[in-house]
Amino acid sequence: MAVDKTHPDYPVYSAKHKALWDTYIKLEEEEEAKYPDWNGKDHPANTVLRPARRRLSEDVKALQKEYDYLFTEEPRDDKDDDDDQDDPWPDVVLLPPLR
Repeated sequence: MAVDKTHPDYPVYSAKHKALWDTYIKLEEEEEAKYPDWNGKDHPANTVLRPARRRLSEDVKALQKEYDYLFTEEPRDDKDDDDDQDDPWPDVVLLPPLR
């Protein structure tokens, strides 16, 4: 998806999007600072950050839905796919054989 940055509402959308991310990043920095020497995937801050990430994702999706008219489908560039015209399975990826 592409966003129309020339639309008059784009600066408003962009500012709201940035505010959502800035809020999350601030929380992430604060939570991770509580455990400066922790190195692991099971970081104690994750108990706070996981729900915050979900909320961020929900909020960004809602914002995109609110400003859905700013988003357009990007045209597909089929120039590189000319050799696949007669291929009945153009989306199949062949993997090397197992040894």
